[in-house]
Amino acid sequence: MAATDLNIVLSTDNLGFLTSLPNNQAKMFCVLNARDALSQPLHECGIRLKSKAGAVPSAQGYVVLYAMVSNDGIEWSNGVDETVNIDILSSLDGATRIVSKPADSANKVINIDVELLSVLSGVYKYIGLILSNQSGDALSAAPADHAIVVPAIQQ
Repeated sequence: MAATDLNIVLSTDNLGFLTSLPNNQAKMFCVLNARDALSQPLHECGIRLKSKAGAVPSAQGYVVLYAMVSNDGIEWSNGVDETVNIDILSSLDGATRIVSKPADSANKVINIDVELLSVLSGVYKYIGLILSNQSGDALSAAPADHAIVVPAIQQ
């Protein structure tokens, strides 16, 4: 099923924010929008994110995926604006840490598969996804190295 079959859309798709994402920065790169939050609980969907480390990351390098929730898609914790390509690392105290993945070797492909139900509870109309780069190097500059898929809900 496509995301639209699930009554879920990427209302903001800023994967370009991940290209060359500098070390020690975090950006909200997409917003999942449940067109009908009561009939299609957004937190029950899964996501699949692919990204790629840069050429010279630290041996201890990693990336962290966070989620931030909103009921209107406008008001986010700490005034985060998902449409602006700025670092929000200092604004993550209202976000939920989902998973950390190694980004510890040159050009390493980073795959993140998450069922949001395992980390979020409650019914939300909007979920913003944030990636924090702690790899020691900027992420890949190639747009094709960054992708997100919202697969079918596992029932």
